[in-house]
Amino acid sequence: MNIVYLCISKLKPTMYKKLFIILTILAVCPLSAIHSTPLPLWEGQGVGFHPWQGKRVAYFGDSITDPRNKAAKKKYWTFLQEWLGITPYVYAKSGRMWDDIPRQAEECMKEHGDSVDAILIFMGTNDYNNGVKIGEWYTEKEEEVMYGHGQPKTMTKRKRQYMCMDKDTYRGRINIALDKVKRMYPDKQIVLLTPIHRQNFHANDKNWQCSEDYTNQCGIYLKEYVDAVKEASNIWAVPVIDMNALCGLYPMADEYANFFNNANTDRLHPNDLGHERMAKTLMQQLLVLPVFDAPKKASVFGKIYPNRMDDLTWENEWCAYRMYGPAVQKTGQKLFGYDIWVKNTHDTIVDLRYRLHMPPKGVKMKSFHEDWGNGMDCYAVGASLGCCTPALLDTDGKIIFPWSWEKCEFMEQTPERLKMHVTLKPVGYRLQNGDSIHYTEHRIISVEKGKRFNTCEVWYEGLDRKMQIAVGIVVHKENPKVYADKKYHYIAYEDYQDPTMVKKDGSDGVIYIGAKCPEATKFKHEQDHLLAIATLNPGQHYTYQFAATWSKFDVHSFEEWKSILEKKE
Repeated sequence: MNIVYLCISKLKPTMYKKLFIILTILAVCPLSAIHSTPLPLWEGQGVGFHPWQGKRVAYFGDSITDPRNKAAKKKYWTFLQEWLGITPYVYAKSGRMWDDIPRQAEECMKEHGDSVDAILIFMGTNDYNNGVKIGEWYTEKEEEVMYGHGQPKTMTKRKRQYMCMDKDTYRGRINIALDKVKRMYPDKQIVLLTPIHRQNFHANDKNWQCSEDYTNQCGIYLKEYVDAVKEASNIWAVPVIDMNALCGLYPMADEYANFFNNANTDRLHPNDLGHERMAKTLMQQLLVLPVFDAPKKASVFGKIYPNRMDDLTWENEWCAYRMYGPAVQKTGQKLFGYDIWVKNTHDTIVDLRYRLHMPPKGVKMKSFHEDWGNGMDCYAVGASLGCCTPALLDTDGKIIFPWSWEKCEFMEQTPERLKMHVTLKPVGYRLQNGDSIHYTEHRIISVEKGKRFNTCEVWYEGLDRKMQIAVGIVVHKENPKVYADKKYHYIAYEDYQDPTMVKKDGSDGVIYIGAKCPEATKFKHEQDHLLAIATLNPGQHYTYQFAATWSKFDVHSFEEWKSILEKKE
């Protein structure tokens, strides 16, 4: 107090007022209120601020993580769920080794797609027990490479490393697993956990495992398997949490037996107390590891897929559509119209379907012609206008079928709005009356969040005469019935889907298709198409709207679909 008095007594009179204000604020406000970020409140039951709070985490591993293992009623991830509100997606399975991680990752992708925020991999103890050889991280090969530094570049011989992908070695298995997981989840936080210490596990005469102070069949101690996981951290650029050291579980000492399932027969699997200790360790270690923010959830999406015949595929919250590209046209295939991919979710699914349909080498294909839970491509386009594609009509009223797109410019592309300018290949065409026309077709297709209908603006650059334009829906023989409404200027159709792709019992539902064509003056059913026809003058732009949906989503009858077409959006 004397020191404080001396300091205050030497202050200038003008400083007293400022000091009084500061002391008043400190007296009234608690320290935590003036801290820049919420302070962690560690009491073993949760925290006030944690970067993993409320995240969705996938857990890959073995029996220690497997919810079916009965050694503990509450697993470490259960505690993290309670304390941090983490949603756990657990794919771990008893007895599995590092070579099972690719399968677990595939299951996770199949069920949750990109929706996970992070992945924890807790694996290795069974590789030790099964005597899997450690192996090497790399193989080396001498190759020629271009190099120049302070002198002209020239070919020079250098040794080059290649990842060793040997499924029969521990390091090879880790390489295979992390190569797959990092490619499948490039924007997710992936964390490795080292195997914890282990003592005896005596399940029965045929499953009698010794403690870590003995080598396995290969003459290798557990420590080498632990060290390999730590090495993988640097090799694959993934953080590692050394549970072997940090959680403190040491079953080699009898004093730690109370943290394990059974002091005499199972000091391999932690009990509830052991899992709580692991969870506390993880909770603190995860504080310094960020969970990368996922991109803003998209309501609309569009992309060109060169590796799938130049597909131009886009979607809104109700349906996905595809327009065939230059690669298809080069083959001579006649695929003129818009394709339909039905869906039963408002989430975007197009990119996921392509990844499943064209997976990495060694991964089983999931065809987008089959329903894996969110819909499928079961619509037949063929040599038709498919779903509401525009086309000029010849002088005899026949359809002049357009070809595939040649150029595509994404004019606007956000999670809430998509605008594409599609240009088709220039056309020279001889009409039935003997005249020739030359034109280049342009379309601007717009898709917006909250709007079911695509807007299509079409014009024909170079067209020098008045012609008829139609918006058409292909009419399949399975259902010849069509509907056109002259009052509301729309056409509608109930498509029973491609019979070669769907179940014959009708359990795959139907597709409802429609187009709003406000300038249409005539409606016809001919050439296996339902057409809404209007007159187009030279240089004129024609705008209409179109959409499709699935009976297994939000529209359950044709009458309901017609009422949607009658409303303004």
